[in-house]
Amino acid sequence: MSLRTKLFLPLGLSVVLLASYVYGFWIPRLLGDADNDFQRSTERHLESVAEGLVPLILGNDLDAIYANLDALLRKNGDWWNIRLFDREGRSLYPIDDSLNAKSDKTEDLRTLVHEISYLGVKLGSVELQADFAQRLNDIRKRCLTLVYTFLAAMLLFFLFTGLLLDRVVRRPIKALADASERLVAGEFEMPLPKPDNGEVGTLLKSFANMREAIRTNSQRLLEGNKQLRREIAERSKVEKALRESERRFRIMADSSPMMLWVSGTDALCTFFNKRWLEFRGRTLEQEEGNGWAEGVHPEDFDRCLETYMSAFERREEFSMEYRLQRFDGEFRWIWDIGVPRFSSDGEFSGYIGSCIDVTERKLAEEAKVRSERIYRQMFEGSRAVKMLIDPETSELIDANPAAEHFYGYAAEDLKRMKISDINILPPEQIFSEMARAKALNKLHFFFKHRLASGEIRDVEVHSSPLDFGDKLILYSIIHDVTERKKAEESADRANRDWERTFNAISDMVMVLDDQYKIIRANKATADAYGMSEQELVGRLCFEIAHGENDPPAFCPHSLLLKDGKEHSIEAWEPRLGCTLDTRVSPVLDDSGAIIGAVHVARDVSERKRAERSISLMNFALDNVREAAFLVDENARFLYVNEEACRVLGYSRAELLTLGVPDIDPDLPLERWAAHWNDLKTYPSLTFETRHKARDGHTLPVEISANYFEYDGQGYNLGLVRDITERKQAEQDRLNHLRFFESMDRVNRAIQTTDDLEQMMRDALEAVFSIFDCDRAWLFYPCDPDAPSFRVPMEITKPEYPGAKIFNVDIPMPEDMAQNLREALESVGPVTYTAGTEKPINKVSADQFGVKSMMMVALYPKSGKPWAFGLHQCSYTRVWTQEDERLFQEIGRRLADALTSFLAYSSLQESEEKLSAAARIAHVGYWERDYSAESITLSEEACKIFGLPQNFRFPKLPEWHERWKILIHPDDRQKTTQAFADAMRGGPVYDIEYRVVWPNGDVRAVHSHGEVTRDESGRPRRVLGTMQDVTERKQQENEALSKELLALKDKTALQMAAAEELKQLKQASGKLAGEKA
Repeated sequence: MSLRTKLFLPLGLSVVLLASYVYGFWIPRLLGDADNDFQRSTERHLESVAEGLVPLILGNDLDAIYANLDALLRKNGDWWNIRLFDREGRSLYPIDDSLNAKSDKTEDLRTLVHEISYLGVKLGSVELQADFAQRLNDIRKRCLTLVYTFLAAMLLFFLFTGLLLDRVVRRPIKALADASERLVAGEFEMPLPKPDNGEVGTLLKSFANMREAIRTNSQRLLEGNKQLRREIAERSKVEKALRESERRFRIMADSSPMMLWVSGTDALCTFFNKRWLEFRGRTLEQEEGNGWAEGVHPEDFDRCLETYMSAFERREEFSMEYRLQRFDGEFRWIWDIGVPRFSSDGEFSGYIGSCIDVTERKLAEEAKVRSERIYRQMFEGSRAVKMLIDPETSELIDANPAAEHFYGYAAEDLKRMKISDINILPPEQIFSEMARAKALNKLHFFFKHRLASGEIRDVEVHSSPLDFGDKLILYSIIHDVTERKKAEESADRANRDWERTFNAISDMVMVLDDQYKIIRANKATADAYGMSEQELVGRLCFEIAHGENDPPAFCPHSLLLKDGKEHSIEAWEPRLGCTLDTRVSPVLDDSGAIIGAVHVARDVSERKRAERSISLMNFALDNVREAAFLVDENARFLYVNEEACRVLGYSRAELLTLGVPDIDPDLPLERWAAHWNDLKTYPSLTFETRHKARDGHTLPVEISANYFEYDGQGYNLGLVRDITERKQAEQDRLNHLRFFESMDRVNRAIQTTDDLEQMMRDALEAVFSIFDCDRAWLFYPCDPDAPSFRVPMEITKPEYPGAKIFNVDIPMPEDMAQNLREALESVGPVTYTAGTEKPINKVSADQFGVKSMMMVALYPKSGKPWAFGLHQCSYTRVWTQEDERLFQEIGRRLADALTSFLAYSSLQESEEKLSAAARIAHVGYWERDYSAESITLSEEACKIFGLPQNFRFPKLPEWHERWKILIHPDDRQKTTQAFADAMRGGPVYDIEYRVVWPNGDVRAVHSHGEVTRDESGRPRRVLGTMQDVTERKQQENEALSKELLALKDKTALQMAAAEELKQLKQASGKLAGEKA
């Protein structure tokens, strides 16, 4: 088959099939759809004519009725006649049928009737006769013109393509085929046609590249063959080296003092060294595989094998101890270590292990256990308090029962404690003392220990280091010396009280005599000058304090000696590097003479730095971007920065006269005490609230509250951040979430039913709940020029009922028509509020108490627009932008749903009409689906076959046998053969045959079916129609019988005439003979 044939044959068949499909299926279906569309549009037009006649009929304006109907007949050329009847059926128009009936002949004249009613009261009816044939003929002509034009274009395309293929493709490909045959013969240098820029040129270039690649690959194969020979030689050398390496390993293994073993990938041992075999006293053959396990002690056997196999499965290193029988029958403890082996390319090769005899170590460990048992008896049986302490961690390793009794803790509790839990010394000092005991520098101590009851007891501790395995511990014996300590301390208490009091003064205190000599100095003074109290006594104060030989001019002691009065001075002391506030008070003898003075000096450097810090803090707080408030425990402002004044619109002086309740509406004064307690409990607290500015508006804020105490007073420094934008972002997120949840709820309400009325009810109930309104409704049409409207669905609260008149025409009020006009002109929802520039229409406001209304126009793809709206009656509602956005999106979704449901209703109506037509014409349809092996019969088809209405359809093979049984025996062979021929691709299945009903009746059937095939040509399904033609056959038989009778009578007459003619001829012959 040539290239042109391969190309044009499928294309030609495709064109033929496409033309057959267009002419046999698409055009009839298009004409059917057009016919349905014309039918529906004419019905809608007639409905609008009827609605327009309502006010004229109510006004009894017959002249206007006649004029309108005459105009409609003139305007619509395919309208044949219009008749108008009153409620009793009397004709109102036309007065004379001959006046407006058109005289043109028509092939398809149809009559449509529509009832005219108002508020449920019938006013009459209108009847229309329309001609549908002309429109359908125009469409049929345009479709045929399109098909013929397409076929002519395809014919020209095939002619042009054939010429082009011969020149561009066939000739170069033939030349390329010749070159390929020469290439097979080994000719690499033969010439090729000159390539062009098309696909054939690309093919020629690819062929040239392929020829060059073949030449190059041939050379590479030769080089590769040489390289392969070299690699084989190298591999032989490597294998030889590997065998030599294995020999050396066996020599090294047999020389090792350890017992070695090797296993393969199957976990079975393949090698044991000489040391192992000597230990076991067995041969290598006896130990190979699992033979070695025969020497494992029965008590260790399961554990040993489980450890080995679990490590083997995970390819992990393992170690274990078990008892293995030696050659003399004694079981020895073995420490076995195994590691996985891997080849150079990472492939697992098995395990290699080494074993050591650890029997002596095991015996030593058992002896140690016995020794520890003896020590434990001595330790726990003693009445003295004894403890073992780890000096590195201070943990209590052990304590005897005497320690439990003394400290009041259970033994387990003591073992979980540290020595710092009972010794009241700082932990670092405890570690220091333990280090001294560990180094044997000090073994005797006095400490204070805390009992479980909280009582502090003085104890005497004897502690010494003890070797405890791999580390040193402290073995401590403790005696209670509390009573002894009390006796010792009572003697020195009086002296220490005064010393403590004097040294407890944090200020620097010195007592000077009248010669400037230091008599006493407290610890704070000695620490400040880096000397002890004893070193200061007897020294001149100005030498110590100022490093001078004479008192300075500002010396307050000199002033006191002169006037006998107290003096104070604040001065910088370079030697101490601080500012001292010094106060000098005189010391008098019994006669009142000055014998010295008490100097009290206080370091005020921190106060000075604090004053500077406060100044810096004020400056910093005034320049931060957050508002700052300093609040006391009475909720009064002690400090506010510039940002606080700017945000709230107050001056600083005004704010300092206010308190927290004045600017925070959520924190009144009666709640302040509880809030202050929360601040004291949680010194750092972050929370959100609202602040009220001077102009009255509130703003959301986030406050970081920080509680602190200064000089015995509690304060709160609050840093306030305006979070209006963040709150708006959070609200936007919540609005988005509500939007998507609401749309999902409406979608689910729409998708859960296929009934239009139920869908509208479910959708309105969802909208009613989402917006929490008082009434949700739909009405039709949204046409301001329509004389009336209907309410298909309405959902209301019980306290705000609606009109409760569904699908009844209601006259259109003028102000409501204006609302509809505005809804149609708006791209989004329109809102109306009572008492504003856009008030509620009068009917809604007066009759239904509507205070706020929102509505939007819906545009289904068929019919007029609908109106969708909400009513709020309980209060005057201000609809937000989010409400309007969500309402608009719900409206769009409802419009899509109305489009689907209206189309579905129209489809159901068409199917009902088709079923009715099939029932009237006694036509049924059937379908055989070979992919699903199922049979489908229409209701009329079941009747034709005489099957019951509840007939249960079997699988396709079963039905085929049942179908053959239903056929009359005389027609069965030809019918099944015709069906089989059609399935094999023969003539179309079109046949008349008889079926036998279960009651014995015989019916004549005409059946026609078309086979649909898949890509491979196999039948996929057969769709067909069947008609009961019994009556027609009977009529044909009766007519044939009459024709046969007439023919029989005619034949008899002709035969009688012939006989008479024959007799006449005979008589004439006789007469002639007689005359002769």
